[in-house]
Amino acid sequence: MEKMSKIKPRSMEDYKKVSEEMEIILDNIPGLVFFKDTNNNFIRGNKGIADAYNLSKEELKGKSLFELHSKEQAQAYWDDDLEVIRNAKPKLNIEERWETKEGVRWLNTNKIPYIDDNGKIKGIIGFSADITERKLAEEKLEESKAKLKILNDELEIKVEERTHDLGERVKELTCLFDISKLIDESNTIDENLLQKIVNRISLSMQYTNITCTRIIIKGQEYKTNNFKSSSWKLSADINDGQNKIGLIEIFYLKENRISYYGPFLQEEKNLIDTIAEILGRSIKRKQMEQKLKESEEKYHLIFDKSPDYIYLTDIEGNLIDANQALIERVGINLEELRKKNFFDFYAGKNVEDLMNKFSRIINGEEIKNLEVKAKNIHGEEFLYEVNAVPLKKNGNITQILNIARDITEHRVAEEKVLDLARFPAEDPNPILRVSNEFVIYLNKIAQNLFNVKVGDRLPFVLRNNVNRVFSTNTDFEFEIKINSKFYSLFITPVKGTNYANIYGMDITNRKKAENEIKEQYEFLSNVIKSLTHPFCVINANDYSIELTNFDIDDASDTKNAKCFVHIHNRDNPCTDTYPCPLEIVKQTKKSVIVEHIHYDEDKQPRYYEVHGFPIFDEKGNVSKMIEYNLDITERKKVEASLRESEESFRTLAKNANDGILIINRKEEFVYANRRMSEITGYSVDNLLALTIKGLSHPDEFKKVKDNFKRRKLFLGNMKQ
Repeated sequence: MEKMSKIKPRSMEDYKKVSEEMEIILDNIPGLVFFKDTNNNFIRGNKGIADAYNLSKEELKGKSLFELHSKEQAQAYWDDDLEVIRNAKPKLNIEERWETKEGVRWLNTNKIPYIDDNGKIKGIIGFSADITERKLAEEKLEESKAKLKILNDELEIKVEERTHDLGERVKELTCLFDISKLIDESNTIDENLLQKIVNRISLSMQYTNITCTRIIIKGQEYKTNNFKSSSWKLSADINDGQNKIGLIEIFYLKENRISYYGPFLQEEKNLIDTIAEILGRSIKRKQMEQKLKESEEKYHLIFDKSPDYIYLTDIEGNLIDANQALIERVGINLEELRKKNFFDFYAGKNVEDLMNKFSRIINGEEIKNLEVKAKNIHGEEFLYEVNAVPLKKNGNITQILNIARDITEHRVAEEKVLDLARFPAEDPNPILRVSNEFVIYLNKIAQNLFNVKVGDRLPFVLRNNVNRVFSTNTDFEFEIKINSKFYSLFITPVKGTNYANIYGMDITNRKKAENEIKEQYEFLSNVIKSLTHPFCVINANDYSIELTNFDIDDASDTKNAKCFVHIHNRDNPCTDTYPCPLEIVKQTKKSVIVEHIHYDEDKQPRYYEVHGFPIFDEKGNVSKMIEYNLDITERKKVEASLRESEESFRTLAKNANDGILIINRKEEFVYANRRMSEITGYSVDNLLALTIKGLSHPDEFKKVKDNFKRRKLFLGNMKQ
């Protein structure tokens, strides 16, 4: 019998994969997602809401709010639900208190009615996002404003302008330039180079005549001729990116003015930190060069000893190099092989298709599992499967690395297996051979299913489709229902004859699974569409948007839309201005959070916190990414206002003519300005180590204590 394997069954795995991916999406949405019926009972919820109640998703099913909250709080939630059910309209942006064991949390909740195909309300779908941090930030901002207002009433503003000596800055920049030049002109970071750097650093300091310098690298010292340790020191660690490998130290031989870094300027501290960073990077680079050399040696070892065929060509197909395995297979030495082109050994018939593959490689695409028929110098043919990788030099593709495995024997074995295929009579699915009127052959399964035997007229359910196949001389596949079961039938004409073969398959379970998954998919789609913030699933290979809850313009479907076009209005992926979450997720295979700036319809900037979550294929590679964007513009504004308020407070306090002490609820000093240090004679650190009693005279302590109690309402609410 011909073509016994024509049917290509549709696997249930595709439908299961969709369901699993949708479940992953719900469980990783940054909020609480739930579906409740009209009796206030949970039908379904995501992992977020189940975890919030310390329940599993299965345990949450059937629970009522009155079992999970106090009567008052549950009633408030239920009243909102009833409003949505009665009005059949969504209720959005509900700000709710949620009493938990850890304390009060604030939620922003959206509730929408869930309406079936008959227009009947089956319940509500809800989504709650935690906005506690925003609430706390707003409260903190109000507290900061109150502190600033009090200080504005009591303090006089004094602004100190600190000027920088331009000549000193030029010296520092020149020093960095000279050191970078010394490193670039040297092949190694040796004793001579480090001594030159030591001498150059000393010349960049403000007081060069009293400056000495020392560098310590892995226990070895390099220092200026006048080196001498003193208590006036500035230092910076040298790191190779992971570990501390050395130290730069600068000493003044006598004391000068005192600042935060002793007698040194902030700019001098920055200079030494930068030099230490340059040295660390340079040493790391040298180590990487050594590792690269070792890697190249390993490459050549693998190249020479591999049993697979490994060869290198230029972009025109000329052979550049080949390993011993390929040299032996083609029967020619390497010197002669380098005079040949790849196509000199090609024995296949479809040269045009191979040239097309070759062009794709030259354009930067990796080709995997390409079957190639080749011949050696004796004309003997062999078959191999090759992975071809383009190699770049200075940003341009110049060579192609090919790694191939001989599959000649494997292919022979496959053909033997096909020859041993089972006879149709043993097939558990219905198989028939028919003319345009009669049954010529059928197996036992087909005989019982259609209630016919050899020589009978065609069953009525098959006649029209069989005649269609004979009239068009093309294959035809269709589905029918027989005795409460569904079957997929494939009819194919046998060339050169007046009969056709019919191959059937029982797809009852698949149809049932399709209906169940369709219902679940519709439910999950409704949940995603109810989310108030931008959400999408992005294909990791081509940046196309496969699923989203926002409208996409100028596209017939989401798969034609690219994320960088419709989210950022760009022609290319986000690689320069913003970090691309998809590229980070593909590289790390982990979730990521980055911040982007998008522009609204009025071209005003909006700040978004972009969350990326990987979805893996069966090989463990990132195939898709869930992305959701949280608008954090208001939070950014609150944070900016808070920083401005705090900075104003610090400036006022620092430059006040009056002494300032801030006391917390425990009667501890948490802040003291410079003027208070001058008044009391204590350093700021020593003041903060004291209490009210320790700072007060014994005769005045009771009066100070009483005064503190009277103002405790204000002071107790000021936070450190």
